[in-house]
Amino acid sequence: MQKFGALIDVQNCNYQRLSLANEQLGERVTIDLNTEFTDLQTNNTITLDRVCIVELKQQKLNLSSPLYRVLKHNGLRPSSFSKYCLGTALLRPNEIKSNLFKPTLLALKRRHGVINEPNV
Repeated sequence: MQKFGALIDVQNCNYQRLSLANEQLGERVTIDLNTEFTDLQTNNTITLDRVCIVELKQQKLNLSSPLYRVLKHNGLRPSSFSKYCLGTALLRPNEIKSNLFKPTLLALKRRHGVINEPNV
């Protein structure tokens, strides 16, 4: 565990990333797979199995983008969250207020049912 002044490593987030770009439409997409959060103080780990985090970045909002249309057609709606905050809410559910993350956490559980409990 490294220490930088008052900062201490508390969480590790690993994932595999695919990055794609469509220069004609001025958009990029990243797809994160096999996301795993580890609490560096307790060594608890949570893995998001069968979940991919898709981030569509556009120079100008384009709702007719092919990727946007495919996501919408499959019932996937935009959601804003931080992987760090999501990992913290999953790893320490009784230690932090997670009301802001409740919709995302419930969607993950309802849609995928794949959030593993922390491995101790």
